Amino acid sequence: MNFFDIQMYIGIKLLLLLFMASALYLIYKKKNPAYFLILAGGVSAASYFLLVNNLQLSFWGLQGDEITIAAMYNTFARASLWSDFAYHHLPPFYPPLFFWLFALAGRLLGWNGIMIAKSAAFSFFLFFPAGLYYFQKYLLKNEAADGKISGTVFTLLSPLLIITILDKDLLIGKPYEVIAAAATIFWYISLYLKISQGKFSHKQALIHGLIAGLIFMTYYLWLVFAAIALFLMGAIEKSESKIKYFLSLFKTMLIALLAASPFLLPLLISYLKNGMENWQTAFFTPGGVDLWLPMFHLGGINNFIMLFGLAALIYYRNYPLVKQLLYLFLTAFIWWGGGLLSLLIFNKPFQEFRGFYILAPSILMIAAAYGLERLWHHFNVNNKNLYFTVAAIGVAYFTAQSVFGFFADDPIIKMRRVKSREANRAIVNLADYLKKTAESSAKLTLETAPQLLAFTPINNLIYFNQHNNHPASIFSKRYQYVQSLADSQSAEDFYQKVKKCPYGRLERFILYGDQDNYYLFFHLNKMISGLEEKKIKISKKLFSPRYFAKTYDNNGYAVINVIAP
Repeated sequence: MNFFDIQMYIGIKLLLLLFMASALYLIYKKKNPAYFLILAGGVSAASYFLLVNNLQLSFWGLQGDEITIAAMYNTFARASLWSDFAYHHLPPFYPPLFFWLFALAGRLLGWNGIMIAKSAAFSFFLFFPAGLYYFQKYLLKNEAADGKISGTVFTLLSPLLIITILDKDLLIGKPYEVIAAAATIFWYISLYLKISQGKFSHKQALIHGLIAGLIFMTYYLWLVFAAIALFLMGAIEKSESKIKYFLSLFKTMLIALLAASPFLLPLLISYLKNGMENWQTAFFTPGGVDLWLPMFHLGGINNFIMLFGLAALIYYRNYPLVKQLLYLFLTAFIWWGGGLLSLLIFNKPFQEFRGFYILAPSILMIAAAYGLERLWHHFNVNNKNLYFTVAAIGVAYFTAQSVFGFFADDPIIKMRRVKSREANRAIVNLADYLKKTAESSAKLTLETAPQLLAFTPINNLIYFNQHNNHPASIFSKRYQYVQSLADSQSAEDFYQKVKKCPYGRLERFILYGDQDNYYLFFHLNKMISGLEEKKIKISKKLFSPRYFAKTYDNNGYAVINVIAP
């Protein structure tokens, strides 16, 4: 660390003091709770800004998912909103809405993928607390099925507990999944209550369908869990009007699919045209079969709060809202059980652990907020001194668990500022060169430096990470083709294979090598161990000057263009 790093941490702690003083003032004066959430979001965002200020890399570096995320932002900003981050002739396969929004801003400001990713995390911290507060108030504003289900304590604590207890690396790295999970939970609550109370008009179908479509284009998996819960509730809880209930769900689904069609239709067409290989669902490690009940690891206050949330789910299970949360919570275990059966019978995983990743913890936190709301009214906390004492302890808890609290003090986090301070100069220099090359992003390229995609878009022949490949790219066949290139016995044979590339005109190679060979590195899915690194070696002798022209050679990296016949 240097003194600039120390200054950033001093700034974070000054923000901490500012937050505590301002929060206690708002509580003492009993101001609108939205002010507290705006304050919490603003100080969290400012602290995150100081934490990543002057870092050339993403906070966790540039590896694995960080490369893919930065590449998506960068491709949408600098190439096309309608192109996959790796294969520009294919549409996006990962829900793109969140990436589109920040990529448009990045395009206007001339940012690369890393800078856009940082701005997305900053915006999440800034807007999520107050945004979720107003979102749930909007959806539940006319609901009174079981008392004050949208009371002040509940609406205040729901977003606060989510950003306090969820892992900060998720909030920083994948805020879109957190937003989608929280939105799905309250959308699901509102939809079922509207239908069961006979308030589901055409207008409500349109509103809930549009919201579902936006969630689908942000991160669709949580809607699958909600669909399972809605089906179970309709089959088990609804003794009358089942046909009307399921017709209402069907109407909502149709509107949602129509709203998500800008993402869905091009993707489905690409699958029909090219086929599909879904390597994400094939990923498996033994951790996926482990029991998930962290609330019984009584090692910290966060686990205790989740335990309280579980207790609230059980104790208030006969209340409509909590019953819904309980059904949704159980879908994580249903998904897990189905995944275990698939593994046992068919040897096929499908991300059996996903329900425990963000959705289940978020449900417990919302249930905890509900339980605290009920306790608050049960004990009628109107005594001014008791009210201020409880609220002050809550402020201290949030402060300690926030991004500007213990998280910033962690030695691992402090080391990240050192490790992420500078990007690899060889990669940056190569990216600068490619940016100056005419129509660089359109050229079909075989490359061995995926970090480049965070700085400049590249139309890949094959993306190095099998797990994150577009299903319609058919990774296995592309990998075989690249292996056949490496197996060429002569320069002529190699050139003929390049000319006959089945994926379009292969125009360029971006390779790293030593004196004799170039190397391609791949991360392949491997059952049980997760990922396996494979290396393909291509002899430099295969790049004959008759057929190939080297235009860049620096720090071991070379750019080689195919000479047009």
